[in-house]
Amino acid sequence: MQEPSKRLLNTNLVVLFRDQLYKYLETVPEGDFEGYTNKLITAGANLELIKYSDALFEVLLVGGLLQPGGNYLDDGAPPSPFSVNNVSEPPKVEEVKKYIDVFGKVMRRYKYLQKPLETTSLPALLQNCAKWPVAKRDKLAIATGLLISQQLANASCLVNLQKDQLTKDDPSMEAFSGILKKGGIKDIMLFFPPTKHDIKHLETHFKAAGLPQVVDFYVKRQYAIIKESMTKHLKEMVDATESAESMIEYIKESQTENPLPETELVQCIWSALVASVDWSIARSDQIDAMVMKETKVGHILSRHYRAMGYSVVQDRS
Repeated sequence: MQEPSKRLLNTNLVVLFRDQLYKYLETVPEGDFEGYTNKLITAGANLELIKYSDALFEVLLVGGLLQPGGNYLDDGAPPSPFSVNNVSEPPKVEEVKKYIDVFGKVMRRYKYLQKPLETTSLPALLQNCAKWPVAKRDKLAIATGLLISQQLANASCLVNLQKDQLTKDDPSMEAFSGILKKGGIKDIMLFFPPTKHDIKHLETHFKAAGLPQVVDFYVKRQYAIIKESMTKHLKEMVDATESAESMIEYIKESQTENPLPETELVQCIWSALVASVDWSIARSDQIDAMVMKETKVGHILSRHYRAMGYSVVQDRS
């Protein structure tokens, strides 16, 4: 059963919860993260963390209670003694991680906090973050990335990045990419068990979470990485005057391990051939020879891929 959002609770009770939480945190010396961990675990035994989970995570992530719309509740209360928002600016991943490590220890003790964090608290904060200063947004972005990478929250918390008010000035997948990078997430496939490291499981998971754009983002990113590596290697082979047959074998092996669609593959091959020539310094009497060299290699590659049923290479050569 999903707990009621803080927004539906009496504001006075929420403020009382915050003040009681502060009493635990105020006794800890600044920078004593083990002390904050112990106090939060103690608070969990005495306060209704699940009932006031939205308030809890607002305090711990952004430093205070928020009003609907994302502005701080102006009741004269000081910022939280312990909050990701207290990280110095510009924020660094290693500094934010100290706070997220505390989250991890507390949430392993109170496992029921993960669901409200990923289903209500983080989505609400991400929905409001577009209005905040850049440094504050960056702190939340790093924290979100770390929470996801440490499996303290599910990536479905990012669904609010699709909303119009967040995407009209900044594409949602750029925001998503930023969160991943700032949180140190290099490959979202690592969220899945080793037996499910494939596009099919990725697509099923994120479409069910209402995030089909994540699949598109991942596929395009993977294609870009593969193309960059293949283009570089092919250029080196051309520069070393290796045979077209050797290049074909390399391409076949690459396509077996990391298949690219036909159009992406052709762009990759063509880019490698063109990049292998420095046209700017060629004398006019050298150009014909260089063109013949590249055309010969291109023709052999073209002939091979036409035999495999590809068509676009023929058009390029």
